[in-house]
Parts: sequence; C-alpha cells; structure tokens
Amino acid sequence: MCFQGRLELAMGEGASASKGVIDDNYLPPWDTWFAFLSQLPEARLLLAWIPEALSEWVQGAIEVGANHPIEWLDVVVTAEDLQPGDGWHEIQGELRTIWQHMSASNSS
Repeated sequence: MCFQGRLELAMGEGASASKGVIDDNYLPPWDTWFAFLSQLPEARLLLAWIPEALSEWVQGAIEVGANHPIEWLDVVVTAEDLQPGDGWHEIQGELRTIWQHMSASNSS
C-alpha cells in the first residue's frame, strides 16, 4: 500500500475503519514502511508492506478516505504507467527485489 496524501488533509476516519491499523493521519504502522519515493515529479509515495491478515482492515480505511490519502500500489501504478526512462522501471525492479526478500522471510 502507499500513502500519497497530505497530513494536513487527514480527517481521521481511517483509524476507526481500519481498527487502528491506520492512524488518524492515514499513516500505516512505521515498522511496515519500506520505501519513500520522492524522485517522482507527479507524486511522493510512502510505501508500506501490509500483511495479508490486515488487508481487509486497511481496505476499510481506503474506502472511507475522503481525500484518498492511501491506496494499494497496483491501483496507483499500473502497467500502462511504466514507461522507459521515467523512473518507474527502476522502482518496479526495486519493489520486486523487496517483495522477493519479504516473501522469502515470511516463508521461513
């Protein structure tokens, strides 16, 4: 999931909808953060890994977010967005490496 909102726009409705997984500022728990992408001209994204067991609660926060501060990464970045030379290919490669590492850690 990625946080793409602005803290000053947070209204807190995501905290109760996610049973506290997402805080009043729509931030996921700090120990789930794994990347902050600031080099993109159109967005700054905080990426967080959400365990599958919590995804339903996070989805609840996504659905009530009036300003759409958080979203699943595959909704924000689609295959059509990936163009050579725009940085997304490099980010996709890094995310794939992180995902493989996290998947390997979880299966042990």
